[in-house]
Amino acid sequence: MSEERKLQFHGGIGMSLIPVAIYVFFCMVLFIGFKAFNMEALAVGGFLALLIGGIFCTSYNEFWESAIKGISSITSVSVVVILLLVGMFSALIKLCGLSGGFVWIANAVGMKGGIFVAFTFLAACIVSTATGSSIGTMFIAFPIFYPAGIMLGANEMMMAGSIVSGAIFGDNLAPISDTTIASASTQQFKNGKPADIGGVVSSRIKYSAVAGLITIVIFAIFGGIGGTYQGGSIDAAANPVSLVMLVPVV
Repeated sequence: MSEERKLQFHGGIGMSLIPVAIYVFFCMVLFIGFKAFNMEALAVGGFLALLIGGIFCTSYNEFWESAIKGISSITSVSVVVILLLVGMFSALIKLCGLSGGFVWIANAVGMKGGIFVAFTFLAACIVSTATGSSIGTMFIAFPIFYPAGIMLGANEMMMAGSIVSGAIFGDNLAPISDTTIASASTQQFKNGKPADIGGVVSSRIKYSAVAGLITIVIFAIFGGIGGTYQGGSIDAAANPVSLVMLVPVV
């Protein structure tokens, strides 16, 4: 069987990183410049990066043949399907107003300040592990937990940190995460065998669990410092009916 031909680039193999550089720049402009987090815009940025980057390949046709081959691989298809499902799930969670349910839980058990920040971190971990997307979890968690946390006396910066930390924690362990799938397909075990998703997840748990426990304690202790409890509006925002949306999360 003949060896697969490698792509050649004008100026050397280093020019193959141009699409990556363009995409990173696009993300910086989108996230930092416009402060926008939009999956459709990210997809457009990736497509434009390929369009421009392909110009530096000695054969534009071969470049796109390789790109299409990569997109049609089982790993890429799995990632696309995951992102589609996460997008629909995120939209449903936000539309159903689950934030009111979490406000009701916090009010019922008396969670305030740092305790609610620690609870937010744990909840974000669960949602991120279930959905397999850190960005998707942030889309869900910020409109859900952040307003409730501010009402319950949490520190604004700690609330934001707990959501981001929980989203990254769960994404690191989710067996359906695009990052987990991609890393498993590019790694090997010490014995030389290709890594599988289960092995990758199990190898990370012992490190992530320790970091997660330490993080919960830190958020519980310092999460309420500087916050102001606004209990007057909690009852109005509480809505236990929306907790039914926890069923699909489980």
